Amino acid sequence: MSPPSIPAESRYFGTPTGNLLGIITASLFLPAIFCSFLGDWLCTRFGRRITVMVGSVFIIAGGAWNGMSQSLAHFIACAYLL
Repeated sequence: MSPPSIPAESRYFGTPTGNLLGIITASLFLPAIFCSFLGDWLCTRFGRRITVMVGSVFIIAGGAWNGMSQSLAHFIACAYLL
């Protein structure tokens, strides 16, 4: 794996390899599996328009929170929580 292109990235996250790199990658996609069932229930209960608006707010807040991560653990936790 090549070193991160942004110096701040390597300062906070180092150069992860192996399982740790897999966890970082999976943390971005695994929550989608569980949230799809929640989204289906919310759309049925409240309608698609409201669910999409609320989901969009969560995505923006989650992206901002994830962008402000100061450590690798914080980055992974943010991806799972939002």
